Amino acid sequence: MELNPLTTPHSEDPITGGDLYLDDPNLVKITRIRLLSDPGYPFWDVSYVHGEDREGRKVRVTVDWFQIPRGPGLTKRIVELLGDRRSLCRVSDVLSLLS
Repeated sequence: MELNPLTTPHSEDPITGGDLYLDDPNLVKITRIRLLSDPGYPFWDVSYVHGEDREGRKVRVTVDWFQIPRGPGLTKRIVELLGDRRSLCRVSDVLSLLS
């Protein structure tokens, strides 16, 4: 199952703003969180996190977590991992950011 699929090939939607850390004040929005896993594996691997900077450029977001436990409450765990930066996305949008 895929949520929020890419509508254009990844190569046609390039990162134009470089890399920002999650706590960088120039990061104003998280636009995509990509998680991967295998059947039976107890964790989701964070493939990448993308966002937007103050100038509206697409950026890679560096986070200090690379795995999230599988199971009920995934949205809540992601919001907790975002911590003080959770305002970069609405809680209701977290599932739509996952793909």
